[in-house]
Amino acid sequence: MEQPEIIKASFIWTFIEAKARLEALSTFSVKKKDEKRIPSWFSNGVSVIIVLVVMIIFLNNQRVTSFAQIQQSLPVIVAIALPIIIFWLTFTYSRKQNFKRTFLQSPDNGKQVIVIFTNEEIEMMVQNVYEMRWKWASLIEVRRTPKGFCFLQAPQTGFWIPMHAFNSQIDVDHLSEMAMRLTPKFIDTAE
Repeated sequence: MEQPEIIKASFIWTFIEAKARLEALSTFSVKKKDEKRIPSWFSNGVSVIIVLVVMIIFLNNQRVTSFAQIQQSLPVIVAIALPIIIFWLTFTYSRKQNFKRTFLQSPDNGKQVIVIFTNEEIEMMVQNVYEMRWKWASLIEVRRTPKGFCFLQAPQTGFWIPMHAFNSQIDVDHLSEMAMRLTPKFIDTAE
C-alpha cells in the first residue's frame, strides 16, 4: 500500500496575504512569462478619453480634420471627464478602504493558518477559529502565482496559500505536481 504524500504549510493571515488572494482571484487572463502588462488604470483612462473625444465629435456633429478642432472642444471634454475621473478615484479609494476595514474586522486577522495537503484532501486550520477540509475533487482550478497558490472551488471563491508558507521549494514543486494530477485545471504563472 502506497504511503500518502503529506505537505505542510503555515503562515499568519495578514492584510498583505488578503490582498494577494484578492489579486489571484481577480486574475482572469493568465500572464505569460516575461510578459509586460499595461497598468489597468492607464488603459481605463485612455479608454475614457477616447470615448469622450468620440462623444464630443458626435455631439458637435463635426468632421474632424485636425487636432485643432479637438482642442476647441477641450473645455467640454474636461467638463465631462473631470467628474467621471473624480467619481472613479473616489469609488476606487472607497472600495480599497472597505476591503481593509472588512479584513481588520475579520476573525482570521493575524491568526496562524496551518494547511496540510495529502493525496486525498486539503485540511486547513485557523488558530482558535475553525478547521476545514476539502477533497481535491471539489476544486475546479489551482493557480500558482509568483506570490502563492490560489485554490478555486468556484470562479471567484477560493483559498490562498502564500509561497513563504512552505518549508522548501521542494514542497512547492510537490504541491504543484499534486495539483496538476488531482485537479481538472492547473495554471502556473510563477515561472
